[in-house]
Amino acid sequence: MKIQIAKFIKKRSVQVFTDNLCESVDPAVFAAGRRVEVFPLLDAPRLDRGVYNEKLAHCVKKIFYLIFVTNILISLLSASADILSNELVKESEKKSLIHESSVVFCKIQNISDVIPFVDKNTLAFFDLDETLILDPDHSYNRKVPHLKPVEGDETVKTFKNVQAKALGVMGLTARSYRGAKDVTLKTLKSVGMPLFNPFHQIKGYIFLDDKKTGFWNGIIFTHCRPKGEFLNMFLQKLKAEINFSPAKILFIDDLEKNCLSVQKSLEELRIPGIIFHYMGAHDLKTSV
Repeated sequence: MKIQIAKFIKKRSVQVFTDNLCESVDPAVFAAGRRVEVFPLLDAPRLDRGVYNEKLAHCVKKIFYLIFVTNILISLLSASADILSNELVKESEKKSLIHESSVVFCKIQNISDVIPFVDKNTLAFFDLDETLILDPDHSYNRKVPHLKPVEGDETVKTFKNVQAKALGVMGLTARSYRGAKDVTLKTLKSVGMPLFNPFHQIKGYIFLDDKKTGFWNGIIFTHCRPKGEFLNMFLQKLKAEINFSPAKILFIDDLEKNCLSVQKSLEELRIPGIIFHYMGAHDLKTSV
């Protein structure tokens, strides 16, 4: 193998550095009227030291530049990894917070506002008086009264719509179990909103020994006691007897205290839910 290095000196001379002095110089090196000098290849570094040092310095600069850029990239990747890690932690904490406080409280004017929030996993609980039916005189303590739905046909339509979409629809009322359970069922049927027990494995039973609170045919009777307390007892009974816990609960009531009571119980049980404080009956009264 022949190695040649050609260097032009000024304009009239060419120096050739080769590893084989016995071989002829590459013709490409020659130029018209120029003198050719041939040297051993080992002399090339000594004779071209200036060019060599210049190229070496250039290479060193490139190396330092690459090291600098590499360090910047490593720093950026490390920072990006830290940001991503923090975001994942925040997202995890956010999901945990959502789970812990997954009970939403809101006010509505129209009963139909609940429909978009109902799906096949929803267990819905309706208050009765001033939510489904207008009964300001509490006539349920007497014979079957001739009552009407709060918003007329719209209430009945919404009730049936929820029944068709939800896992189950139940009543959660302040009425008394003893003396009012039968007339309540007949009243609901007479206004076109009959309730049925979605859990046939659980028959009617008494919550407390006074027989004023109990569960009957899909309705929980609390006898004016905190509704959240009795909803809690009912849900625990479902869990104990048929190993069922609802994925989501929807509750509608015209009294804020009842809504807050149910909200507290769902948060304690860590069951997601939507609590609707229904203002429809109140608005009707104030508009008269």
